[in-house]
Amino acid sequence: MCLKTADFDYDLPDEAIAKTPIIPRDDAKLLCVTANPQSCQMIDKYIYDLPNLLNPHDLLIVNNSKTLPALLHGVRIRSTDDNAQPANIKCNLLTPQNYQNLWASPLWIALAYPSKKLKIGDRVMISDDFHWELQQKFADGRILLRFNCANDQLQQNLQKYGKMPIPPYLKRDSNQQDITDYQTLFAEHHGAVATPTAGLHFTDKLLTNLRAKHINIATVTLHVGAGTFLPVKTDNISDHVIHQEWGELPQATIDSIKQCRAKGGKIIAVGTTSLRLLEWAMQNKGRNKDLEAQSGMVDIFITPPFDFKLCDKLLTNFHQPRSTLLALVSAFIGHENILTAYQHALASDYRFLSYGDACLLERKHD
Repeated sequence: MCLKTADFDYDLPDEAIAKTPIIPRDDAKLLCVTANPQSCQMIDKYIYDLPNLLNPHDLLIVNNSKTLPALLHGVRIRSTDDNAQPANIKCNLLTPQNYQNLWASPLWIALAYPSKKLKIGDRVMISDDFHWELQQKFADGRILLRFNCANDQLQQNLQKYGKMPIPPYLKRDSNQQDITDYQTLFAEHHGAVATPTAGLHFTDKLLTNLRAKHINIATVTLHVGAGTFLPVKTDNISDHVIHQEWGELPQATIDSIKQCRAKGGKIIAVGTTSLRLLEWAMQNKGRNKDLEAQSGMVDIFITPPFDFKLCDKLLTNFHQPRSTLLALVSAFIGHENILTAYQHALASDYRFLSYGDACLLERKHD
């Protein structure tokens, strides 16, 4: 199967895009889709119904990545040219030089706007005592910058001056409410510059109800990058170069997976990030062919057809047209099935994208 990027296109009206999350979070709609290669069945539910839609000993695997306040506004100062006028610069951090020790390095890859106003050696002042200096410009538009601090001081400055990097399609500035709205209950390890949004639907009450039904929860880490929002510009979806993101699969989660399987439970990935991390780890099995604890740069690109090795179900939001994420969910339950489900969701006033509603996808085999 060689699908064109245009095959993953659909008409998404602006009014269908959720600009803010629903409160409480588990009041979001949930479209349950059970599909085989030929057809799919759909039921309209709500996120709070999840405990009754799963079975005892099922395992939800969530992404515990914590989103950085990675959006910084500053003023460019060019010390080598007294005639250069100051310029307002917006910077969106992408990745640190070293994920293993996030705050230790002052060097970061980022995007800057407008980058054409920047030259090597320029300083961008965030405050009187906090700035970054441009080290390098890359052909793809990214830059390498160096902060004037690291460790605790860098972390404190980002918390003080940074804003949450909400998706660009929201077409608004980040605000104070986004600090809590654009972060999941599971957020633990700093490193993401975009939130694993399927996890946004969970509340303390929902977690209590899930555990009361003996439905377990395990964690992985995948630090979502801004590349998740990049459109696919190639004619063939398979020609797109997927972004890399740092991820980790801990031994405790492997133990939970084994216990789930031993008791006849199913594995449910919460979000495409969790699914990508798990399938990447399955491709990197050790010599004994067992799933092993591991970490590294995750570069797996899931498009139809794909042989999923681990997950039985996927809880995920509704994704943008012509995106890598739409290709992933198409691979999970079938290209025609996902388009049918999306058309049903649009006709039924589901809310799309990061702050929107969700779907629970289950694969059935003939």
